[in-house]
Amino acid sequence: MQKNLQNFYEKFVTLVTVTKPEKATPNLKNLVESYNYLGAAAIPTDKEKAKEYFNKTLALDPQNAYATQSLQQLNGSPAPAKKAPIKK
Repeated sequence: MQKNLQNFYEKFVTLVTVTKPEKATPNLKNLVESYNYLGAAAIPTDKEKAKEYFNKTLALDPQNAYATQSLQQLNGSPAPAKKAPIKK
């Protein structure tokens, strides 16, 4: 199932960026989702490809938290420290 979903996202990205680039802007949200999915799917086998997908997400949506956090983890940056609970 995951491979079928990955193929769907790859075809969608090709459709709206290569075949019909005029469709990219109206499909921006879906394009961001596609790049994030493809990035996540690539992590176990191709970390550089995953970084490429997450960077494409950030090119379209610079504030995308998922892509930012994923790139930080892939680049070995520590995640932000969580605050300790306040004791009463």
